[in-house]
Amino acid sequence: MDVYEPREDSFLLAEQVKRYSKGRVLDMGTGSGILASVASETADEVVACDIDDGAIALAKKNLKDKGVSVIKSDLFSGIEGLFDVIIFNPPYLPDPEDDRARHTALDGGKEGWELIGRFLSSAGRFLKSDGMILLLFSTFSDKDKVEELIAKNGFLFEQVSEMDLFSEILYVYKLRKKIHVD
Repeated sequence: MDVYEPREDSFLLAEQVKRYSKGRVLDMGTGSGILASVASETADEVVACDIDDGAIALAKKNLKDKGVSVIKSDLFSGIEGLFDVIIFNPPYLPDPEDDRARHTALDGGKEGWELIGRFLSSAGRFLKSDGMILLLFSTFSDKDKVEELIAKNGFLFEQVSEMDLFSEILYVYKLRKKIHVD
């Protein structure tokens, strides 16, 4: 089973989920379901998804009394509709060793930001015009590159939280779609 145990990053993001969750919420890469559980306290509807079968089983068990829909999805492949809030605590650690079996709960790609890039390239199609994304990442993911990907995919961002750990800094960004005026 490839399920990420909640740690500092999950708890840091949970503070912002508690603050901003409303309406229809998507917890992308739900893992244990901790963020979906927090979102369910203030949101009208919560959808939690993960690519890993073990994570799906654990999230269903942990969320059974919360009214959260838990589905299997590779990023947005199985997702339908628009959301007020999309939560993403992605795997963000670099994995430069191509010959090693990928650990889906930790590895964000060769440089650590590739999965975030894939997420951002599709996320706007599932976000209401006034919706927001709560994204967590780390200095291990290359902060400048993540900010470049955010802008490239049509989002504005605001850092809403950070935590300095021994070997890295965790960031939580609130993203919104850029408003185009013709």
